[in-house]
Amino acid sequence: MKKAMPREMENEEEFSINIPCSHNSKLEKIVEKVNESEELKALWRVQNVNAVDRKGYSDHGPVHMQIVANIALKIGRILFDNGEGPSLTTHYTGFKQEDAEIILVLSALLHDIGMTVHRYQHEKNALFIAKDFVDEILQDMYTPAQLAVIRSEILHAIYSHRSNSEPLTVEAGIIRVSDALDMEKGRSKITFENGRVDIHSVSAAAVDEVKIEEKGGKVSIKVILNSNAGIFQITGLLKNKLEGSGIEDQITVKAEMSSESGQVIEDIVI
Repeated sequence: MKKAMPREMENEEEFSINIPCSHNSKLEKIVEKVNESEELKALWRVQNVNAVDRKGYSDHGPVHMQIVANIALKIGRILFDNGEGPSLTTHYTGFKQEDAEIILVLSALLHDIGMTVHRYQHEKNALFIAKDFVDEILQDMYTPAQLAVIRSEILHAIYSHRSNSEPLTVEAGIIRVSDALDMEKGRSKITFENGRVDIHSVSAAAVDEVKIEEKGGKVSIKVILNSNAGIFQITGLLKNKLEGSGIEDQITVKAEMSSESGQVIEDIVI
């Protein structure tokens, strides 16, 4: 069994999730509750112990949770503001976009919580752990019936975040794609330090930047590469997450690899 240095609890306890709440008072309150939860921060530590220390994978702790949450919120706002309504408001009455944003953020922050049990089938393990946190955080914001709907939508998004899943909501599709977009250079640093050098870590190190913008009412994703090793991140991991997400028609992906002079020497579109 792989040996690792013991982790200091304080590292996770001092970490605060930073989300652009953008006039969403409910979301602001939720972020405050998340940052006050010592138990949740401890579980994020356990996620990384199992994922990084014991399995040799890349970061699956609070930094990954925050990155995915911010990406999901950005993609969601672009889609929602340009006519692609949240599934929450499409199929249920009494909800607004701000409630769909809560689904995105909590799904992102809890999508890997099942790693506290095991990497294997962690999307299923997450369901019974995440339920308690969702109920605790949201119980004073919604009626019991409303909470049942929000909870179900969050658990569905968590369950559907892997590439072999079937997202049935816009929100779930956003979480699945956002999870794959945490790929900028440095995100594979832990796997290199642990001595794990494979196509995942090498290709992740080849990604300099991920740009997400609104273009023509759709989500435009541009991935800037420093070598062709990063193509695997696009044509392998990201493409697998995007296809079947349910929102693939609303997203364009372009990868650029530039020379030292700044001239684009390769341009890939999926």
